[in-house]
Amino acid sequence: NVIVYGNTIDIHTTVETLLSLGIGGSRIHLVQPPLSSNVTCLNNNEIESAVQEALSKAGVSVYYDSILAQWNEGDDPDLITCAAFTTNTKPFKLQCSAFFSFAYRTVDYETFKAINDACLVFDGRLVIDTEFHTNDVSIRAAGPLTKYSRRYYVDEWTHSNFSSKEIGFELAASMLNLFDPTPKPFSKAPEGTDRLIPMYKECKIKGGVLPGGYNYLHISKPEIPIRLDLELALCDHHERLLNDLYYRWNEGQITDLYSYFREPWSMAIYHDRFIDLKKELRQILMSEQ
Repeated sequence: NVIVYGNTIDIHTTVETLLSLGIGGSRIHLVQPPLSSNVTCLNNNEIESAVQEALSKAGVSVYYDSILAQWNEGDDPDLITCAAFTTNTKPFKLQCSAFFSFAYRTVDYETFKAINDACLVFDGRLVIDTEFHTNDVSIRAAGPLTKYSRRYYVDEWTHSNFSSKEIGFELAASMLNLFDPTPKPFSKAPEGTDRLIPMYKECKIKGGVLPGGYNYLHISKPEIPIRLDLELALCDHHERLLNDLYYRWNEGQITDLYSYFREPWSMAIYHDRFIDLKKELRQILMSEQ
């Protein structure tokens, strides 16, 4: 048996990989712990239904709201042969020859010890300010390992909410003045901006092949995840700028997205100042109202 445990998209791509390698679905056990929020990893009822149907068709056993209690009954963990889980009703135990865990991404002990031994402030994650500085001026950090200092009052926002590529670019840019001797004009930032975290613009992208052979791609703006049905209740959908993509797709007017985005109407959205144009047009319309 193979146990796949967690609540991220990785559990689905892992199950699909195991199935594609020829492992029978009856030997795969997908165990999902309770959600830390009300947003699932796929956050789409239609996609989740299709995935659940594919899992059922493949014979994969799925367990919900189950928390890993221990493996090997507390004995030597070098070779995991079984795992026990607790639920709201009755605990259960599964035998296994492999265990994939994608739950509770935390900092491993070796990393924590290195951070702690360096006398850096650690609060569940490595604490930084808005300019990537740790409490040691000679050490900077970025990425999902970090979190903003509590003095910003934004515990829900971390670098994991943003594009890693954009974060890396900004970190490199912030360090450029350490290596570039060319003097630059200095302009004083408005008072109070040192208490605001920077907001990034680039999209976050994740994808993979889901059970059933579905190719999945999700592109989202930097944000704290909210349920899709609540987001769709808002009147402002960026999809309208894509020539009513959703409507045209449902009407069968689009058969190839690559060709669709090569059509003349789409040229404007590739311009590097398209967002500025959008904001300017919105301001004009609002002023006329």
